[in-house]
Amino acid sequence: MEKNPLTEEELGGESACFAHLLCRECGAVLDEHHDKTCGLRDESVNN
Repeated sequence: MEKNPLTEEELGGESACFAHLLCRECGAVLDEHHDKTCGLRDESVNN
């Protein structure tokens, strides 16, 4: 396990990946609104 260089304490496990929660076109969080120019905006239920 990796250690924090300032405290020598062990850091937690793997970082969580939230990439699946982002729109692949505009980068909006999928439970929020897409950018007005996003081509996938109409596919979202939360416009």
